[in-house]
Amino acid sequence: MEGKKISVKDLTILGMISGIIVLLAYTPIGLIPLGPISASTIHIPVIVGAIVLGPKKGAILGTVMGSVSFIRALTAPGWLDQLFRNPLVSILPRIFIGIAAYYMYRWIKKLCKKDAAAYIVGSIVGSLTNTVLTLGALVIATGFAFPDKLQEVTALVTTIVSTSGIVEAIGTGLIVPPIVYALKKLRY
Repeated sequence: MEGKKISVKDLTILGMISGIIVLLAYTPIGLIPLGPISASTIHIPVIVGAIVLGPKKGAILGTVMGSVSFIRALTAPGWLDQLFRNPLVSILPRIFIGIAAYYMYRWIKKLCKKDAAAYIVGSIVGSLTNTVLTLGALVIATGFAFPDKLQEVTALVTTIVSTSGIVEAIGTGLIVPPIVYALKKLRY
């Protein structure tokens, strides 16, 4: 069975975006402090890549992001970090970021025929997918691994979703569209 081959251009973009994900994960620009919480920017390259390259490559980029999270958790000392040593928490939810962003982008584009609206809505959905699925997996894993901490983690997750999760979604909706527009313009 012969599969569709990936172009050199797509492979190059995929590699560059993967490098950006790693760079963000290991530098302060990957987590921007907002008082007692931090807003993540690490999911932004995943969303950009998914909209530009498609859902399969978006899933690959989500896997890269999740793998970096998994590797970082192996060296992190906190009990909460221990939960990210579970690939079902650190990797699996991140695979769906690009898939959700891409298909929402395509759906909105089909509905209203406007690239800008499709980029914005796709970006926001990708960001919320990251927040909801990763933190949802975290709560479930806490229930199994640390049942005595479940109430504490649930309160923390609720705070994160209602504060930085919203900020991340809005920020992503503002940052991603111009990047995607520029990459799409260069690509064709």
